[in-house]
Amino acid sequence: MTGVQTCALPISTEKHFDCVGHWNLRSAGVDSKLQLSLDRQRSLLFGVNFSQAASTENLELKSTQIGYTASALYRKRYSENEELGWGIMYSNNLSGITLLPIILWNKTFNSRYGVELAAPYKLAMRYNASEKDIFHLKSEGESRNYLIPNGEDFDRYSRVDLRMGLSYTRLINRWIGVEVFSGYRRNLRAELPNGITLKKNSGLATSIEMFVIPAFKKGK
Repeated sequence: MTGVQTCALPISTEKHFDCVGHWNLRSAGVDSKLQLSLDRQRSLLFGVNFSQAASTENLELKSTQIGYTASALYRKRYSENEELGWGIMYSNNLSGITLLPIILWNKTFNSRYGVELAAPYKLAMRYNASEKDIFHLKSEGESRNYLIPNGEDFDRYSRVDLRMGLSYTRLINRWIGVEVFSGYRRNLRAELPNGITLKKNSGLATSIEMFVIPAFKKGK
């Protein structure tokens, strides 16, 4: 995680908070989605994300609290090129607001271009270079809660970022794919312990994700 480089003088005089550059912030998680088809036009979408985040300076990532986000949506296809959905999302990673409404809208203009909206956290323009190569020019929100060691206790650092950039998705086969993202990260909100403030709240962002697409068919 970049962007927390130095800090203003905190309220506390603990040496640990003189500078935050050594916090070694790390995160890991798993994201899964399930679609249940009701008929050719209607379906239910369920999603759940589990993540852990902490300063790994003297705290193992696996020993931290698990954060999660769960969502449920109803989606209806109005034509071959357009679908609309709505639902709710619950998360313990957000500070203050834990329950949010979601609006889903997907529109395909032609065989190459389309738009994908999942308000309030994602907007993307899609370009299908081929059946296995897809590009997205997108803007999406991301939240993290980190545990920061403070002597024998731990403080919490939470942040909400907006990531903007280009992603490339490659479908290796019908089961496995990989996504590479590169762009710009802008911090929207940060809550740090002991009065610490961000000196640099934006910067370059990159990520690589691998995903699996299992397919299950209901037997007769």
